[in-house]
Amino acid sequence: MKRLTTGLTLIELMVTLAIVGLLMTATLGVVTNLSRAERVGVRSHQTALLRTKLRPLLARDIGHAGHHSRAAKGFGLRSQAALDPKTMGLRHWGSEVTYEVRTIGPDRWLVRTQKLGDGSTFTELVCTGVRAIALRTSMDSGGASIGRWRQLSEAVTITVDLGGDSEEPIEMTFHTGSSR
Repeated sequence: MKRLTTGLTLIELMVTLAIVGLLMTATLGVVTNLSRAERVGVRSHQTALLRTKLRPLLARDIGHAGHHSRAAKGFGLRSQAALDPKTMGLRHWGSEVTYEVRTIGPDRWLVRTQKLGDGSTFTELVCTGVRAIALRTSMDSGGASIGRWRQLSEAVTITVDLGGDSEEPIEMTFHTGSSR
């Protein structure tokens, strides 16, 4: 009697499954490392945007502001200078500027809204990936109500939370116009 040998033996099948399992494990490790590297890259990009775009905006707005208030998801400033929406140049117009975090689609954005004395508004998206932003002064008692205007102290600290579990919030300190 002749035996037919047209199939795989159990040992050959087990060896094949073991090799496939090792390849899948290696692939999963590579994909995990790539996604981790992407998150780090995104975080670095967000931090760079904060330093290059947000910091100058805040420095200008805080430098010309005399009062601040808490907003539901950010803070407001009363300023003696505003951006001209047409030329993007600085003008000596009284204004209220609000920085707050808004959800737009699937992302959270830091939004700057400027309201001029004539009632016109100008809104711009500053950067994405911000979970929270807050303004703290040395005169804050911690329990101030939303919308109540208070005088700015000589220096303020802005805290920006990018939402990372292991990331510390970024703090930036600015000197105000009231220190002059």
